[in-house]
Amino acid sequence: MKRIESPKLRTELLNAHHYVCALIHADFPVLALYTDGRQNWMYLWCDIESKSRHRFLLFTVPRKSLDEYLRQHKDLRTLIDEAKPVWLLEELRTPPIKRGEKPRITRHLWNVSGLNEVQEYLPTTDSLFDPDLAPDVDLKEELLPERFDVPITGTWFGGDFAQLFKRYERIYAFFYATRPRFVRTINTTLHRVLRAPWTGGFSRVNLYSRLAEVLPAQHALRVAELSFASPGDVKFEAIPSIGESIQQTVLNYLQHADDIDSAAQVIQRALRSADLNRTNLSALKDGSIPLTLKQRSEVDEAVKAITSMLGVEKEFLTLHQHAPNSVVYAKAVVSFSRQIYKLGLFQQQGMLDFHEPKAN
Repeated sequence: MKRIESPKLRTELLNAHHYVCALIHADFPVLALYTDGRQNWMYLWCDIESKSRHRFLLFTVPRKSLDEYLRQHKDLRTLIDEAKPVWLLEELRTPPIKRGEKPRITRHLWNVSGLNEVQEYLPTTDSLFDPDLAPDVDLKEELLPERFDVPITGTWFGGDFAQLFKRYERIYAFFYATRPRFVRTINTTLHRVLRAPWTGGFSRVNLYSRLAEVLPAQHALRVAELSFASPGDVKFEAIPSIGESIQQTVLNYLQHADDIDSAAQVIQRALRSADLNRTNLSALKDGSIPLTLKQRSEVDEAVKAITSMLGVEKEFLTLHQHAPNSVVYAKAVVSFSRQIYKLGLFQQQGMLDFHEPKAN
């Protein structure tokens, strides 16, 4: 392999990178899209030595440029020419010593000083996106983000904004994962996280935090502008239709708050009486879960009531399809109503003004 003279970087910089999907798949992801929560990163495979040492070019791609590439208005070489920074990653994969162990991966990372140093790794100038090589991408769905407003009013402190952004991001990630998007792999994450050990509060929080981690940076919640003079607004750059869904769901919750909370308590009482509220059931099928017919009926009816009152039938249908059983599904439904309740508190306290929707 060619010797690299560029300065080295700490590989810990890659810890925030999460795989999104393959943009070129030929037996393996030749070109992959990653996110660090803020920027789109592309990983371009470029070299191999003795089947164990691989090299990749890593580079950032702005939202508009990713849109232009996927619509074949800009080629891959141009993306690299425009990118800052460009990194070179080398991975040495050592086979496991014992059966069942994972291979050991040693990484080296360089900050490429000039593209002439990696000239042999660069694609040609006619390297346009080929949708036939990207089975994880659906170009019929929303791709380029737009601006939309979340109206704020009343009295705010610094900690209030932190809570707003955390709650809003969690619910945004849920809506993103439960409807068709331009990347199909988000459904895979939803399927997998519902099969992680599902017990207490950590499992519920992990559902939203993990979905938020793998949200493509192309559609992550970017604060484009924050204007506050009581009233004011937070201008997000993301998917406006999700913002509208969040707004309507919060208003639906506040309209039916007592009935939704009562239905959630029915679910929790039924699971508690069967000693299942904090039991990990993620690996079980419905027939193996010790619930009586009466308890099952109570849980099912309560879930249907919450679904109807919140107006999230399509989203919960996706959630149900990916849940391993009806109990994990019911727990996820309760956790979602809890997240909506916490965001609804801002509306109740006069800090959000969802009754006056604003969309650009």
